[in-house]
Amino acid sequence: MNQKILDQLTQQKVDRVDRLTVLESPVLAPQEVALDRFTLLTGMHGVGKSYLLRVLNEILPNWNMPPTGPPFLRGVVEHEGTVRGVYRTSFVDPSGPGSEWLSDFSQVAPETDLIPSRYLDPASAFSEYGMLFQELPLRPYHERHIRPGGELKPTELPVLRAILGRRYEFFRWRELVDLEMPVPVFEAGVDGRTISNATMSSGELWVHWILWAFRVTPAPAVMLVDEPEAFLSPPGQAALYHELARLTLANGLQTIIATHSTTMIREAPPASIRLLVPGTDGARVLTPDSPTDALRLLGHEVGISAVILVEDVVAATVVRAVLGTFAPELAVRAEVIVAEGESKARKLGRAFQASERLRACVVLDGDQRHAERKGDAGMPLVFLPGQAPEPELLAPVLADPELLANRSGRTGTAVRIALEACRLEDHHRWFSVLARTLLIDEPVLVDHVVSIWCRSEAAGVLVGEIRTALRF
Repeated sequence: MNQKILDQLTQQKVDRVDRLTVLESPVLAPQEVALDRFTLLTGMHGVGKSYLLRVLNEILPNWNMPPTGPPFLRGVVEHEGTVRGVYRTSFVDPSGPGSEWLSDFSQVAPETDLIPSRYLDPASAFSEYGMLFQELPLRPYHERHIRPGGELKPTELPVLRAILGRRYEFFRWRELVDLEMPVPVFEAGVDGRTISNATMSSGELWVHWILWAFRVTPAPAVMLVDEPEAFLSPPGQAALYHELARLTLANGLQTIIATHSTTMIREAPPASIRLLVPGTDGARVLTPDSPTDALRLLGHEVGISAVILVEDVVAATVVRAVLGTFAPELAVRAEVIVAEGESKARKLGRAFQASERLRACVVLDGDQRHAERKGDAGMPLVFLPGQAPEPELLAPVLADPELLANRSGRTGTAVRIALEACRLEDHHRWFSVLARTLLIDEPVLVDHVVSIWCRSEAAGVLVGEIRTALRF
């Protein structure tokens, strides 16, 4: 997602659903589900994504029903839908205190006032069109009940091409208003001719239906979209995802999407993803550390797209640890290769620059920071903090030996004695001396030390530099 839009969605204050607490449900486990301004639900087929959307849709009023006083629940004599259970919904109101509402779908539903919702899915969209457009042109009765709609500006047309792959010369819509809810009638110019609902593809109709709903639904409202990727190619799915985020921001809406689209999952910020996984008491809703984690849990293989070349095993341990801590989505997509020396790392780095599919960077020890070599021009170089890795990595332990003691299962006294044994040794031997003195395998000791160092500010800086070098 565009970082600017992401930041603005986080900062802009609007009426929205803050969380849904599941107290009883035949599908969802008891839990509290946090909902962001722009949330993406994903998970395997049948786990409960659409059900969660339907729960919210039943709790909130239909978007074209006027509210009657806080909080609003759909005014029905008896609940006849497929949703069952007991739920508590929490709301954010920027102009005042938030509120909560308890919804018991085993009881009569009272009329109260919440944020309106709008549920969009391909089946309902096409059932509406199937009834309306069997006869063309529009039946005279409908022609008497149609009102002007809107038209996109020329500068707005390229986004439709990015989503659908079609170059429109114009795009406009009107609205039928003699039905329970308004239904759009689309017209577009393609290759000098005008096409309408009757001649548009399924992908076109579905995309135009979603975007129309986002354009015309007044705030505050919660847009619930089920499988927006239907009928679209992967590039179109990414473009649609970004356009829905933009419209959510521009129109002051809240959006919750249920999807299987790997393209949309890759585009989503980790904090906005909710992964539904089955459990013994119902589906659990988790927030993964990265989009990659969500993809892997869904059974999608994540290919290697980057190579990081380092001088030795210690440097490889550092790079893998900091990526695993600060950038797990990059950790699974980048292969860390030990080149066995600074000159070989540079040489391999230059060779990888010719690759069209793999991005590459070289991570060298800090003492190489000012040692330029012929052929390095244009090659992304990153340097470990400090002059040598051992003193830099051990700095937190030297300041507080208890950190290593707690992690390694040794006493603080034993760690202090081991550190003292390093004083007269060359820093290249510090890890082997510590490991021998503490009776710990050296790779295990290095892992402990690096894990402690990863808490430092320098570790975060290093990850940022690797991201920049790899253009991630």
